[in-house]
Amino acid sequence: MKTDPFYPFDPVSEKEWKQKIQADLKGADYNDTLVWQSEEGIDVRPFYSESSIARAAGSSADGAWRIGMRMEEYMNAIPDDVEAVLIPISDDGKLPEEWIQTAMEQTCFIHFEMDFLSQETVSRLTEVLGDYPDYALNIDSIGRLARTGNWFHSNKEDHAILQFLMQHARTQYVCSVDMALFQNGGANRVQQLAYGLAQANENLNFGDHHDVRPTFVFKVAIDGNYFFEIAKLRALRWLWHSLAAAYGTEQSCHILATPSLRNKSTYDYNTNLLRSTMECMAAIHGGADTVVNAPYDTHFKKPHDFSDHIALNQLRILKHEAYMDQVQNAADGAYYIEQLTTQLAEKALQLFKEIEASGGYYKQLKEGTIQRKIKEQARKQQEDFDTAENKLVGANSYLNEDEVVKEQLETDPFLEQQPRKTEIEPIIAIRLAEQMEKKRLEDE
Repeated sequence: MKTDPFYPFDPVSEKEWKQKIQADLKGADYNDTLVWQSEEGIDVRPFYSESSIARAAGSSADGAWRIGMRMEEYMNAIPDDVEAVLIPISDDGKLPEEWIQTAMEQTCFIHFEMDFLSQETVSRLTEVLGDYPDYALNIDSIGRLARTGNWFHSNKEDHAILQFLMQHARTQYVCSVDMALFQNGGANRVQQLAYGLAQANENLNFGDHHDVRPTFVFKVAIDGNYFFEIAKLRALRWLWHSLAAAYGTEQSCHILATPSLRNKSTYDYNTNLLRSTMECMAAIHGGADTVVNAPYDTHFKKPHDFSDHIALNQLRILKHEAYMDQVQNAADGAYYIEQLTTQLAEKALQLFKEIEASGGYYKQLKEGTIQRKIKEQARKQQEDFDTAENKLVGANSYLNEDEVVKEQLETDPFLEQQPRKTEIEPIIAIRLAEQMEKKRLEDE
């Protein structure tokens, strides 16, 4: 007779579960009926047990994620409860000192966004910051090359400036890796992880760092596949720890997560609120350090107070009403997520090794291999969207045929490519719904 009220049933093995499922299928094939394969080649089973986990991954995050916000030109103040800010610096080198001072007074973690590379500007920025410890310069020369096709200046000059900053900057977060570009360009999660790790490895390998190894801010875009995205972030932190250990450092990376642009729609755009909420939740449970939400209309409207306020309120609800900062490593021990984490990490590590064996990330980027692989994956995703195999409500499924949006467009929501000379072919970020939306706009 059972005496423990918490364990009133006999344990059931994984084999017994599978036998019961096969009996209930009445002759139907277990794999064909219940097992599906993700775009990364991961077989997703209908159930998992403790015995199916080779080793627990764990996210190694402390649960203390920051509410982040990107500052826009029209903004005069930083809300009191914002814990991290993204401050853009224009290419004229003018520093937004009022924003910086306010952010320091509110003890925000400051992420700088500079679409240029200037040693002189960074020196002036360092003077303004003084001894303030919590900021990231987010220099990403190779990411700039991947995104635009060109270096800031040249390979040699960019690396010379980066070398100086690594040696003299007062923050450990000099470098960043823009993994969001891979996601928004159409890469699958294994590719995102492997390319991000390989790009970080390029920076760790070059130059004389005087025994100071940089750590990184990984900028990651989160899509709507909730459990896979949780596993992706956990796998990223796991992979970074493995790479850092190979260089003799235990410094942790900083993960800055934001919702994907790729799955956002212009028609029925309020559904973007639902998508971004789920994506922010996945970022939190995946162990992101900073979560910056994207306004639901950011791709077709100029920045404005209403949508920025709503985006911030979504994070406030998750933190202050849903208490999603109160549990450390909430996904730890979930058999399904642990298995996904392990498989994503192992597949990404294998691809990373293949990239390194072929000469490294920069060589493959210069040869066009990275771009070709991402375009191949993006093409498959587009086919699934066009046939509604991958459904986006309001975009390719459950359409509001009477909706009119043309007069609401303040910016062009579609990718426009202008011919120009580039050193390499850039990786292009594009939304899945663009071609379908163009056809609908023509009929308005």
